[in-house]
Amino acid sequence: MDINDTPGVTHIPTGFEFVGESDADGSLAVQCKNEEERSVQQSTATEDTRSPPQHDREKLEDAKRRVAALKGFYIHLTVFVAVNLGLTALNVATGSDWWIQWVILGWGIGVLAHALAVFGRGSKAVADWEQRKIRQLLDEK
Repeated sequence: MDINDTPGVTHIPTGFEFVGESDADGSLAVQCKNEEERSVQQSTATEDTRSPPQHDREKLEDAKRRVAALKGFYIHLTVFVAVNLGLTALNVATGSDWWIQWVILGWGIGVLAHALAVFGRGSKAVADWEQRKIRQLLDEK
């Protein structure tokens, strides 16, 4: 009986032959029919199962870090607007001297600094420095 006709067994690719029973983990023991096909099959298998290149992982981490920075800024901006709207309403309702402008000015400087850190050119410089430092620390170990 041909192994490819066995129910529940996947097809053995061209260039391979069945050489024994299944292992304890259920995988079949197969091998290439000739050395040339073996090298082609091994290189193909290596390419299919390898992890993404280091560069792609770094790009993914950079993208995650950038999204986290954007999210943090948008949360900060939303809280700034909501709280200051409430404080403005409180300032109007109490009828006292205007003090809200000082809160808006002080906190607004903080929001502006946060925006510059996220959207400004300094953000790229900081990210590059972080990458260099991470590589340096990894190389030391």
